[in-house]
Amino acid sequence: MKYTRLSITTTTEFSDIVANTLWDCGSMGVAIYDKNDILSLAKQKRYFDYIDESLLKADPRVVVSGFFSCDFDYAAIKQKIENLKNHADFDTGSLEIITKDEDSEDWQNAWKVFYKPLEIGKITIVPQWLKPKDNKTIPVFIDPKNAFGTGNHESTSMCIELLQGLDNAKKTVLDMGCGSGILGICALMLGASHACFVDIESNAINTTCENGAFNGVLERANLTLGGFDTKFDTKFDIILANLTADLLIEFLPYLLNNLNNGGKVVVSGILNEYAEKVKKVFSARKLPSLQARLFCTKNIAVNDVSYGVKNAFSQKLVLQKQITQNDWTAMLWECK
Repeated sequence: MKYTRLSITTTTEFSDIVANTLWDCGSMGVAIYDKNDILSLAKQKRYFDYIDESLLKADPRVVVSGFFSCDFDYAAIKQKIENLKNHADFDTGSLEIITKDEDSEDWQNAWKVFYKPLEIGKITIVPQWLKPKDNKTIPVFIDPKNAFGTGNHESTSMCIELLQGLDNAKKTVLDMGCGSGILGICALMLGASHACFVDIESNAINTTCENGAFNGVLERANLTLGGFDTKFDTKFDIILANLTADLLIEFLPYLLNNLNNGGKVVVSGILNEYAEKVKKVFSARKLPSLQARLFCTKNIAVNDVSYGVKNAFSQKLVLQKQITQNDWTAMLWECK
């Protein structure tokens, strides 16, 4: 789809007014690019484990963009922006207007140039639109679209590495927060009998369905739009969860309730600085208190993690292996 992006340079204080003006003029959507939003979230440390430091060095200008059909008449917008500038009681910025014709197909497909086959042990992750090389590995075809999971991120590749060390033959698998479905599909290609894929994003479920079809494993798959509290008809031999440290802690009681005795758990997406905290909570027999489950975003020390006596589990998770790549940690656990 071809469209025109109309961008207006302004200030943080005036950005919402500009955005509302673009909406009122018929914009199909509005985007605000403001470095101060990133700085504010970074200070709070509430919504994410990791931030790309290049974002903190972004262009200091505030730019509000609207999206219009290519034949749209911008005269009314320009007049409204000029009126705003003349009557504003505070700094509006330059309110410079720039238009650029774009095609959504360009950015939807541009990333494919950089997505190459990736060999991870005996598995090769192959972009769905390419043919695999005959290198005696198991090809797993993936088109991630907008879902997480290409295999290139350390958290994903470490999961696949740990998964290959397990006996997957005839095992049942749960891929929680499946994204593109890459982990569960790898398990099926390694011999698992059945896999359940769960994600809160419908886009992820649709992408997983397509990737399952690319690899011919849909008959052994069940796809569910849902979260940690999803109900299953059976327990699992292997559970895969590439999330974040705080979400893994939240997932723990659901994980234990859905894991067979002797089952294996592969978790990843853990920043190295949180690895010891996750180990402490996962190796305990009791459910952490709410405070403990939120510790990753509040910098609570390992020794400050407390447990509720009423929330004891009969199962115990035992750490079998821990690996790291750059800033990330992945772990393999066994249920005793």
